[in-house]
Amino acid sequence: MATDPVAPSPAARPDPIRNLWQVPALLLGLGAFVSVWQGWVLAGTPGDAFLGDMAALKEEYEKTQPSPKDLKNKLNKVAEGVETSEQAPLGRFYLGSGYVRLAEITPNLDEAHGYWTLARQHFGLVSEKQLSDPADGPRFLFRTAKVQAAVGLPADVSLAEIIRLVRVLSAPPPGEDAGETHRLIADLALRATPPDLKVAKLELTAYLTTGIATPAASLNRGQLRLADLCLRTGESEQARKWLKPLVNDTTAPPDVAIPARALLAQVLMADGNFRFAARAWKELRDMSGVPTSLRLTAAYQLGVCNLKSADFDAAARLFEEAARGEGPETAAARIQLADVRLRDPAPARRQTAVALLADAVKGVRGSAEYDPSLVPLADAQAVFERTVSALLSDGAFEPALETDRAYAAICSPGRDREKRAEILGAWAAALQKEKGGDPKPKFKAAAAEYVALAALQPKTEAKMDLLRRAASFYRQGGDPGTAATQIEEALKLPDIPESVLVPVWVELADALLAANRSDEVWGVFRKITTRDTPLSTSVRYRLARQFVDSRHPGLVPTGRALFEQIANQENVSAAEREFHERALTELAHAQIREGNFTEAEVGLRKQLRIYPYPRAPESGSANLLLGVCLLQRAKDAPPADAKKMRDEALAIFTQIMTDCDKAAEKRGRPATEREKQLADREAWLRLQAALRVLQAYQQMRMPIELLTEAARMRERYQNSVEELIIWSLMYHAFKQLGNTAEALNTRDRMREVFDKLPPSAFPQKTGEYSRDFWLKEWFSPDPK
Repeated sequence: MATDPVAPSPAARPDPIRNLWQVPALLLGLGAFVSVWQGWVLAGTPGDAFLGDMAALKEEYEKTQPSPKDLKNKLNKVAEGVETSEQAPLGRFYLGSGYVRLAEITPNLDEAHGYWTLARQHFGLVSEKQLSDPADGPRFLFRTAKVQAAVGLPADVSLAEIIRLVRVLSAPPPGEDAGETHRLIADLALRATPPDLKVAKLELTAYLTTGIATPAASLNRGQLRLADLCLRTGESEQARKWLKPLVNDTTAPPDVAIPARALLAQVLMADGNFRFAARAWKELRDMSGVPTSLRLTAAYQLGVCNLKSADFDAAARLFEEAARGEGPETAAARIQLADVRLRDPAPARRQTAVALLADAVKGVRGSAEYDPSLVPLADAQAVFERTVSALLSDGAFEPALETDRAYAAICSPGRDREKRAEILGAWAAALQKEKGGDPKPKFKAAAAEYVALAALQPKTEAKMDLLRRAASFYRQGGDPGTAATQIEEALKLPDIPESVLVPVWVELADALLAANRSDEVWGVFRKITTRDTPLSTSVRYRLARQFVDSRHPGLVPTGRALFEQIANQENVSAAEREFHERALTELAHAQIREGNFTEAEVGLRKQLRIYPYPRAPESGSANLLLGVCLLQRAKDAPPADAKKMRDEALAIFTQIMTDCDKAAEKRGRPATEREKQLADREAWLRLQAALRVLQAYQQMRMPIELLTEAARMRERYQNSVEELIIWSLMYHAFKQLGNTAEALNTRDRMREVFDKLPPSAFPQKTGEYSRDFWLKEWFSPDPK
């Protein structure tokens, strides 16, 4: 029918299989729905969640500026699951890394230390081999080194370990944030032996300019540390540069502002600017929140500043405050206070230094244990020495010994015994002077200290000196026998210097005589005479000189015998000629003193043939002595012989005067010490010759010539004992002329000259050069 629907053409009919691709998807969806509905599939595993937490933690700690709060939360999440996770090694690594980063961005030191410790614990539970990512191995080693440097090093860490850690930290893995690395390297450099201050300063400077997330408090502490290093290396300008912003920052927390001001005060002191340093210490003391230990430091250092400005009273008050505390300043303050007390005029106040010094070194067992950071060891030792000296001046011998006992804790080896010997010797001398007790035990105790000291000395000269001191004190202690024994021990020492040997022989002979062992003196003499070297000739001469000069009845003959031995020596070598000539002169002088003028003349003429006048060094003295012998012999000679002797003597004296004048004119003003000595010797020779000229005129009864020559000489030798001698010869000349009035007038002039001369003008105890001679011979109630 026309009204029936037309059947679709084949081209328009739908493909029965064209949507079959949708069937699997539909079936899958229906299956999933049914599975969930039936509970056949699990929803997300814990392992997947832990991996997510680790990834979040890593992402957080690798941020340039991580959030401390977020970092803590993510650390806690990972820490909760790390124990049971198959990824525990990687989790431990992430936890350690997170805690390292958290420690670096935490301003509180104690809190940061806790995070470093947690990082160390987690890193300790994992090894590099357990990390599959190749990039994680270097990071693990680097961050582990950080942790070790921060909290993992023992007090006695080796230098090799320090160097290893510095090498690791100096080569961070790519992309690693610097954080605390530079500060940690600086810490390691300071723990080296010796501390490497240069590296520490460079690393701290880098620390202050890197690390974007480093807290301001940490940077402030770095500035303080760097300023301190600059102070230690003498770079005060750099120290002030780092301190200035901290001191001027009114908002700086107390833990920064307070130490910064203290360090600035120290910098000012290092610069010698004690006035401004004192102001800085005062400002620090006025600040609130200053720790007790730092307040103690401020008191001590302010006291030092007051010392520099000579305000000793203010310094003493501050040292008293510091001395009552507990800390390194306490001992130093006691030493400083003791030194200030020594300035007190009251002896009782000075003695308070004794207890202060004893307390200052209590518990110290040797100079190596003494802390020299505030008072250097040498300065502390000097205070002890000054205290002993002050107490000795006060006669406070027992307190001085107490100080010496305390001094033993810090003095150089043996110095306390040396001071003890000094104290005991001074105590004995005081007892002897004041007759307040028996000084001998103290002298002997002092001697025993010197003997003990000598045993500690390795060198001959020092040992010799101490044994000689001991011998001297034994002599004063009434024990010359022990004194001689100590000197004999001294003479056994090797390589004794010539300058020391002579006086030691003399001391031995003197001690033997005092010990009634005079027969042993000749044994000493024989030991000396058996030495035949040129050196021993000089020693024998000097020894003879000291024996004779001692005027000791037991020593003078020995000295004379030594002179005679040297003078009679044959085949004199060039090295011995000087002392041979001197011995000839000394022997002649001794013979003249004994009145043996003939023998003396024979020896002098022999000497002048061997050592001609005026070239030989001693020929001037020999010629003078020859003239003296001739004048003395002429007194008892027949008139004809007497005239010849006096004429020869007058010629000798006149020649000496002429030669001395020529030498002085030729030489001019002495330019060297040697020339001065020669000039002094020539002046003495000329004076003695001139006086003998007057004496010759007197013997030859030539008063006019005597008075003429004396008038010239008197003016030259005004205000001296020689002027007195000249006046006395003039007195005799007026007597020879029969002019009694002028003779008495001359005697009055002599008295005027004598009264003007001080006692020091008379250098001898007998003869014309002694004061007693003139009082007795000329100015007694019954004068000559």
